[in-house]
Amino acid sequence: MQPGLHPLHEVSALELMLQWDPTHPLVEELAHLSVSATPAEGLRLPPGADQATINDAAQRACLRCRRERLAAFSAAEREAWTVLERSYQLLFAGR
Repeated sequence: MQPGLHPLHEVSALELMLQWDPTHPLVEELAHLSVSATPAEGLRLPPGADQATINDAAQRACLRCRRERLAAFSAAEREAWTVLERSYQLLFAGR
């Protein structure tokens, strides 16, 4: 998958979640990531966060996504967790 096209997957996952449950916390998380200007902002870290801190937070976020995906209630939620995991992987890679 081309990293440059990933924002389209984020929008698609957001649309799916809005159709399934517009009040689900994943809606806010997907929306936040899609407008974040920096990896630190996307991970809700301070603006001056160093790369090691960003990498650590992104790795923890990926693990959380994998864990939550196992307990997802719908295909929309599973897809959202999968897309979020890829988003955090790209933050780790320095998108």
